[in-house]
Amino acid sequence: MRSGRSERSIFGPHICGDALDIDADDTILTGSWRPENPLQLWDYGTGALLDNVPWRQDPDREPTLLYAAQFSKGPNAGSLICAAGTGSNDARIFNRSTNSMFAEVSGFRKGIYSVDFSSDSKSLAIGGASCLMFYSTS
Repeated sequence: MRSGRSERSIFGPHICGDALDIDADDTILTGSWRPENPLQLWDYGTGALLDNVPWRQDPDREPTLLYAAQFSKGPNAGSLICAAGTGSNDARIFNRSTNSMFAEVSGFRKGIYSVDFSSDSKSLAIGGASCLMFYSTS
């Protein structure tokens, strides 16, 4: 039933761009434009922080400030997380069950502003200021 007002607020994330997603289990994914704890999981029902997905910033490079974050889709929906941004201009894919990074795409000359999994999550599109690239996730 629609109430005509906000049902809940989550304070903390600094959302810029397309860095917000929700999965079928009502877990909210946020990607923040900040160097500390940029990738987080929240409970839709309570608004409580569930977890910080560990994004290790390389001290020898600019920190990644996220503009894009998304859960995977299809039969294994939500099993992967992809996030990307500016600064070090990289994209990373995480295994959600272990919260560990298993792939990184780097070397972009300019910032990355969008990521999208195909409907079966076998492919991933990464787009930014300098190019659009497609990758196989299988």
